[in-house]
Amino acid sequence: MNVTKVSIITVTFNAKDTIEQTILSILNQTWPNIEYIVVDGMSTDGTWDIICKYKEKISVLIHEKDNGLYDAMNKGIAHATGEIIGIINGDDWYESSAVADMIASMDENTDISFAKMNWLVGQEECYVTNIFNIDDIWYQMVAHPTVFIRRKIYDIYGGFNLEYPIAADYELILRFYVNSVRFKYVDKIVANFRVGGLTTRKRFECAREVRKISEEYLEKCPQKEKYQILIKEKYEKTLMDIAYNLEDSVLSKKLFKAFGNKQHELCIFGAGYFGKKVKIKLERCGYRVSCFVDNSWEKIGKTIENLKVMEPECLMYGSWNVLIVMLRWGEEVYEQIKSYNNSELRVVNLLDFIEVDDCNAQ
Repeated sequence: MNVTKVSIITVTFNAKDTIEQTILSILNQTWPNIEYIVVDGMSTDGTWDIICKYKEKISVLIHEKDNGLYDAMNKGIAHATGEIIGIINGDDWYESSAVADMIASMDENTDISFAKMNWLVGQEECYVTNIFNIDDIWYQMVAHPTVFIRRKIYDIYGGFNLEYPIAADYELILRFYVNSVRFKYVDKIVANFRVGGLTTRKRFECAREVRKISEEYLEKCPQKEKYQILIKEKYEKTLMDIAYNLEDSVLSKKLFKAFGNKQHELCIFGAGYFGKKVKIKLERCGYRVSCFVDNSWEKIGKTIENLKVMEPECLMYGSWNVLIVMLRWGEEVYEQIKSYNNSELRVVNLLDFIEVDDCNAQ
């Protein structure tokens, strides 16, 4: 019986605490025909010594400097001889039947299979990726460690584009999608992903890069207007989450720079999910939040988080420090408030607090 040959690629750099688990997860796969390729970017922390313990069981070993994560992946792909290729990084690991499960899904009408994975935050917290509709690739990414791709697809459409140092995996999958490559979703958990890698550490640049990639391909989208909105929402939600998770001391400095003395009261424009979360954070930073303001008639007059929700016209008179906390329409709300011509208004959009260095420090 001819058993499909599968190439599994692991790229790594200074991952001594996790690389052995990754390697063993491949060596212990139930699938019998695996070509294992390890690409190490000249690790300096002992990672290479751990890899070499298993060199007799690794098909291809590459130990040299590279031009980043995706350059290393391209090197692995160039050495792959299997019909199907999977990539699992040195921080992550496969379930024992991952390869068998994914190969079983790849019938003659499938070029790429992808599945669920566990996301691990720290030592204990874990959550599973949601079921993913590939048609939503315009604004969000499949779980890349679960992706298995026929080698001929790389041959036809190319590998990772090094113009995108953080989100080249997203560009790759979107490029395949717009070229009508055939995808299949597998409703199984096949991989485990440790949060803290490149895309996690550089969330702002990643979000910006993903949006740029999405918009570059959007001309080929049959539902352009729909996905333009969803792309913008996804981007702003990511930025809002980054802003909310700024360290209290960092946020306090930005608030003081924007509004001055902490004794000044703030009102939050936006009584939604993030507005409520930011209210708690502001109080922790020493600010008193006097009220919410919102354009929604369903919220005006109600009490949320022990604060009354006021109508926007209240900002026409008196002295106000307004912090806009909205996923959508933040720019429009800013112009709305400015149109009141109240010289005693100070208005800041929370998203304006985001700077690259702040994001990468998280």
